[in-house]
Amino acid sequence: MNNPIHRQRITKSGWLRKQGGMVRTWHRRWFCLNGDCLFYFTKEDDLRPQGSIFLPGNRIAEIQWTPDDSDKYLFEICPDPELCKTQSRTAPSEVFQLCAGNNDERQQWMKAIRKVIYSDIGGAIFGQSIEETMMYEQRMRRSIPYLIEQSVEFLTQYGLEVEGIFRLPGRTTLIKELKDRFDCAERIVFDISEHDVHSVASLLKMYFRELPESIIPSSYYQRLMNVAMNFQDAKETEKKTEAVANAANALSSLPDDNYLIVKYLCKFLCEVGEKSHINKMTTLNLATVFGPNIIRNVIEADSPELMMATADLTQQLCFMLINNCEDIFIDKKEEEKLEETKPEVPVENLLDFSDKPESADEIKPLPRISLRNNKAGSRGSSLLTSVTEELEKRKDNNILQPLFPSCRNSDKQNTSGIDLLDFTEPVKIESDNNNIISPPDPPKQKPVPPARRKKKSQNGGDDISPSCTLSRTSSTESEAIQDLKNQIEQLKTELESTRKECEAKIQDLKTNYNGKINVLRTNSANSERIYKERIQAINQSHSAQMEDLKKELEKGRIDRDGAVSKVMKLQTELNRYHLQYGQLHSPT
Repeated sequence: MNNPIHRQRITKSGWLRKQGGMVRTWHRRWFCLNGDCLFYFTKEDDLRPQGSIFLPGNRIAEIQWTPDDSDKYLFEICPDPELCKTQSRTAPSEVFQLCAGNNDERQQWMKAIRKVIYSDIGGAIFGQSIEETMMYEQRMRRSIPYLIEQSVEFLTQYGLEVEGIFRLPGRTTLIKELKDRFDCAERIVFDISEHDVHSVASLLKMYFRELPESIIPSSYYQRLMNVAMNFQDAKETEKKTEAVANAANALSSLPDDNYLIVKYLCKFLCEVGEKSHINKMTTLNLATVFGPNIIRNVIEADSPELMMATADLTQQLCFMLINNCEDIFIDKKEEEKLEETKPEVPVENLLDFSDKPESADEIKPLPRISLRNNKAGSRGSSLLTSVTEELEKRKDNNILQPLFPSCRNSDKQNTSGIDLLDFTEPVKIESDNNNIISPPDPPKQKPVPPARRKKKSQNGGDDISPSCTLSRTSSTESEAIQDLKNQIEQLKTELESTRKECEAKIQDLKTNYNGKINVLRTNSANSERIYKERIQAINQSHSAQMEDLKKELEKGRIDRDGAVSKVMKLQTELNRYHLQYGQLHSPT
């Protein structure tokens, strides 16, 4: 398998022991999983395989071991007649027994082989990505993986009022059995007479925990952690609502499969939290359990300090998702309908100052605009800029037609600046309690032509001078322009002040976050130092004990040698006595 093309298709390789030959002895072989076949070689760099195992149509099982058996990490690949029948295959006839070096290595090989055998028929789901799992589920016309759907339905029916759900562990043997059956593409229907609530809940947690990437991808981690920090620090209801809206906005860009699964899970956990007075699992407890299972960062696996520092933020994020699931998870079809029905007001229509008559059907009310709203944003600023440019253009071109209807037939000077933007509806005026008050519409009146000053003509008659009208119109437009400019400057000042406040708050948050990390690092360093000191003290104590034992052993050896020497002397004396006086006879 030294061919580079073949090596590119190898998904797993390593040393295993294989039982074979006439006397069924164990031989160490180099195995390579390539496509549907498991090849084995005598040496790692051999070009020609010694043999191969065709995996489709087989099943893999773990062989139980006894303490007296040295080959305890065993598994076998044997024919599966039922699987061959469903796939219309000829069942293999040979059984292969393999042995791994340790239990972890055996589990990795079994997972890789199961993926080859069962992934096309909906198996090998533990440790498999959501994309690969949903490829089969969508063929079955499911939007949620079968295991999640079955677990949630079972727990909804039997587990909502069970105390300690998701907190108490299930039966280890049952969980392992269920996991192996799901990995073998078996469609299990949970039965309360055979399966307990805690085992099914532990199986569901295990599925999310073993995903290669969390159900909320790591690319969303930093953004959602910032949202969780804002939600945690928010004291007012408005800021918490804003954080929830930011979370909904961030999660709306998730892949469709991930979005539906997170939505399904959070709604179920919300139902569990509603029964907290019975099951003793509040929303915060559920967030503590599920937080690391639904979102995790890749870096956290190598950084315990970062995991400890962000544990409370992960908990807060999961708490927010569960507690506000109705506001965060909106059906995307409904959201598209809302976007379609949202009114659009193009700026070019607002700047159409022509006097052409409009029919009643063409007249549409324009949205009310508040220039005193501190949250005007870029949209209000761009609108004011467009209006100002139009006013400057009209002034430069000596267009004396008034810009706004409220200024056409009024000789009074407008100093408030509010009526200058009266397009067809009254302007919003904000009161002290931030409630928007709209004044009633004035009664419609017929337009009154502007009054003109009369002057005496040379022949004694009255004459009307147009210069007065022009001067008043120019003065009105100049005041309107100046008033708008003042309001624009005020808006710019307020926006700049808001920006500085936000920057100061962000800096404070960074300082607080860095301080927490520094404290955690200090605590970790202290714990490491104490741990090393304890280890050193234990080692010294063990060394002293070993020295004492050695001395005692040496003393015992010396005593034993002395005793043996005395026995030998006595034996010699006894033999000499026998030679001199003869054998002693006991009296009869």
